[in-house]
Amino acid sequence: MTSISSKGYSHAIEAAKSFNNVTVVNSTHLSTGMGLLVMEAKRLSTTNMRPEAIVNELNNIKDKVSTSFIMGTTEYLARSGRISRPIDTICKTLMLHPVIHLKKGHMRVSDIKIGNHAVVVDRYIRTILKDRASIDLKAVIITIAGFPLEEIDSIKKKVLETIPFEKVYVQKASPTISTNCGPGSFGLMFMRK
Repeated sequence: MTSISSKGYSHAIEAAKSFNNVTVVNSTHLSTGMGLLVMEAKRLSTTNMRPEAIVNELNNIKDKVSTSFIMGTTEYLARSGRISRPIDTICKTLMLHPVIHLKKGHMRVSDIKIGNHAVVVDRYIRTILKDRASIDLKAVIITIAGFPLEEIDSIKKKVLETIPFEKVYVQKASPTISTNCGPGSFGLMFMRK
């Protein structure tokens, strides 16, 4: 996980000192953005590349991973102290939904979508996938927190109508991610060319 948002990286570095065959990579991502790098590391390992070369390649491509989320509610950000209660109240009143993007390990609000849940889901998908020419079509991971099955199918359909990815993975967010972002939040993770 990104060293900026988690102590997991420093703990992994410390644990790796007990082994002579473990290399730790700072993904600069979280959630399934890391998963895309793991999938790439696995693919590279089948090419008989040396571990050092795989690490170099991962460091070269990690900036090509797009990791973003749209918040279903800001209530959980307020509960954890990441935003103030007055900001949460304003967001609820005006139906504001922050879009969080990871860039070089930092989480930033990159956009705010306005409207009810159905409207912002559609706007988020269209905005994140708008630069089709730069997107690698091999795979997209849709990470969800607190969604009914029929809504997950609807999101998957909208994603595929926008970009015809070869593979679409749907992954439930971890409990840690879910408790930070709250129900109705989801993210799109994919690689850029």
